[in-house]
Amino acid sequence: MSFDWRDFLEIADVLAKFELTDRREALLRSAVSRAYYAAFGTARAQAAVLRAATRQSAAEHGKLVAFYSKRFGEAGGQVAFLLARLRTFRNAADYDVRFEDAEAMCELTLNDAHELIDLLATL
Repeated sequence: MSFDWRDFLEIADVLAKFELTDRREALLRSAVSRAYYAAFGTARAQAAVLRAATRQSAAEHGKLVAFYSKRFGEAGGQVAFLLARLRTFRNAADYDVRFEDAEAMCELTLNDAHELIDLLATL
């Protein structure tokens, strides 16, 4: 049985709703990270179905963006845009000492991830 990457998005949605005020930023950062990997994993799985060769490496993130942007017209371009933006948000959540406006960043990330997964279903 293969893993359903969309499960990470459900976890991200739950994390974003927790009201632990003394750990709120950690919850939001974790939600952003899980939402990205839900979108990335789903996009990678869909690319494999569409016969794109994928490799598990850091370069795969950019190659997946290029794959969708070069195919599938406007929808593919939107998938590529969302993947790239989600990766930027995830990098900020995972690596930046300061994570400005975490609530808004998390909300945007969750919306983008849901939109991307919905878009992938149309390709």
